[in-house]
Amino acid sequence: MKQPEGFFQLFISNPNLFTPGERFFYSNSGYVMLAYIIEKISEKRFDDFIHDNVLVPCSMKNSGYYQLDRLPQNTATGDIRDGVDGAYKSNIFSIPIAGSGDGGCYTCAEDMVLFWKHLLSFDLLAEGITRNLLAEHVTNGSDDSYGLGVWINQHSKNIIFVQGFDPGARFFSFHNKSNRRTLTIFTNNEYDIGSIIGDLWFALAEKTD
Repeated sequence: MKQPEGFFQLFISNPNLFTPGERFFYSNSGYVMLAYIIEKISEKRFDDFIHDNVLVPCSMKNSGYYQLDRLPQNTATGDIRDGVDGAYKSNIFSIPIAGSGDGGCYTCAEDMVLFWKHLLSFDLLAEGITRNLLAEHVTNGSDDSYGLGVWINQHSKNIIFVQGFDPGARFFSFHNKSNRRTLTIFTNNEYDIGSIIGDLWFALAEKTD
């Protein structure tokens, strides 16, 4: 599967979990549909649209929706545990050959610093749209609320973040709008990185003059 419509067969016939607008439930398939809509409106492939409208304006030179069989040099690949003997094996048969609107973009810590900088400088979107994107739209009683594609920490609402999980990959990128600190963590396996975040959280949330 290389295009958004290739994912449709996985969910298009499934019944709705609830009436739209009734409550919140994060949906990967919703972002696949969004990628499809972007392609139809822009008349570009989704990966090309993101490249031209996000990666290039942010100078994110080491990021992209790369195909598994065409990964750039020095790209980390994911590993998962074999269910039989517990040994690590490649995740190439557990993820799509190319990502879509629900994830699959390769990036690095340095590029995520650039992403947050340009997003919050209104280089990607107009100021009003950006503020709406980062505003709380759903509060579901957990530690985090949801904007438009961005999570907001309930304990320190200056901290916003994005996250991603795939077989053989874990990713978090936090940004503190107040002190402008960014914390980005990757793993190329299925290690629980919650403990790492806990150790670094105080430095991220620390107030500065």
